[in-house]
Amino acid sequence: MTPSTTASAYRAELSVRVDQPVLSDDPILQHNLRLPDSWWTDLTEALEKASATVTDRVTVRQQ
Repeated sequence: MTPSTTASAYRAELSVRVDQPVLSDDPILQHNLRLPDSWWTDLTEALEKASATVTDRVTVRQQ
């Protein structure tokens, strides 16, 4: 890279405040969760919206 060339990398995380109780206080689930179908529907819709967002981001890999 020459002094006149600069490159920037940004990382963003999608987050939202959740006002529901915690499902597990351990990152590895120790038991099956009993979640209503509406929970899965809401999750699917949120992931579809996030994945449909157009960006010009570049994936950076260790390779």
